[in-house]
Amino acid sequence: MTEAGRTLQPELLAARRIGSRHEFDLRVPADLAVWPGHFPEFFVVPGVLQVDWVLRFAGAKLGLAAAPSRIEGLKFKTPLRPQQRFTLHLEIVSAQLVTFQLSELAEVFSLGRLHFDGALP
Repeated sequence: MTEAGRTLQPELLAARRIGSRHEFDLRVPADLAVWPGHFPEFFVVPGVLQVDWVLRFAGAKLGLAAAPSRIEGLKFKTPLRPQQRFTLHLEIVSAQLVTFQLSELAEVFSLGRLHFDGALP
């Protein structure tokens, strides 16, 4: 998605799979389309956009076509800022549960659990 040359997607730097865990090294673009509206003096990736990134990567990389029936334990712990590098961790815990975390080293930006009504592929 772009808006006048600006994007709403993070930059994918690397991807790997370790068993049921999928990890994506990403970077927040300097020209994210939400700047400067969120917030003019202190740019922050909106929580709803972070969740959108999780859902898009879960759909594209894990083959999850359906939207989750609910999201639990959603927490936004640290602001995610322009040019910030981070890793999106997606783990298939069960046939209907995927956990996620956006973090960099020991710093957690957001986390939660996606519940699905049907069995995951």
